[in-house]
Amino acid sequence: MLADPRVAREPLDGLKYIPLVPTDRKSICAFGVNVRERVVLDHATLFGTPTGESGEWILSRLEWHADLRLGNHIQIFTQFTNAMAQPRRNVWPSTKTGST
Repeated sequence: MLADPRVAREPLDGLKYIPLVPTDRKSICAFGVNVRERVVLDHATLFGTPTGESGEWILSRLEWHADLRLGNHIQIFTQFTNAMAQPRRNVWPSTKTGST
């Protein structure tokens, strides 16, 4: 645990454990970030994917959070997420109604 001064520190540990009161190791503020990238390959031409659709795209997720702890009994945690997929065409073929 980062509250223990005997634990070795890494470069960004100062953001993971920010003591609010020097004499109270349980009153802290902490920040964190998580980045995830995933490549999706989907070449299922027999399941409705239109001809010419690449079937390849990148999914990106960025999550960041803040954690405020005041003693043993009060904790406020919030997390934000930004999830995106590379712009691509709709995989369902368009349907036209009406007579010709």
